[in-house]
Amino acid sequence: MRRHELPGYVYIAGSPEGRLIKIGASEDLRRRENQLRAGSYGGYSDWRMPVAAWLRNRGKTESEMSSRTAGKRIYAGYIKDGHSQTAATISAQ
Repeated sequence: MRRHELPGYVYIAGSPEGRLIKIGASEDLRRRENQLRAGSYGGYSDWRMPVAAWLRNRGKTESEMSSRTAGKRIYAGYIKDGHSQTAATISAQ
C-alpha cells in the first residue's frame, strides 16, 4: 500500500522558539513529537502538536495541506533515526 493511502494521523506541529510550523503525518503522534524534539527538527527542540486528526489517507491529506499552506518555506538539516534528513518548515512570521 502506498504511503498516501495509509491510515494515520495528520498533524500541525509548532516551534514557538523558531516561529515555525510543520505539517506532517504519523502512525504514532507521541513518538513523532519526541523525534521532532530529540532530533532538533529544523534546528529547534521545542516542538508541540496542538492539532491532529486520524484519517484514512494520511499521506495524501498531508501533501494537500502542505501545498495549500502559505508562508515562506525553510529547509534545514537534522538527524532522524541516525540518518541525515532535510526539515521542511513554514515560517509563522
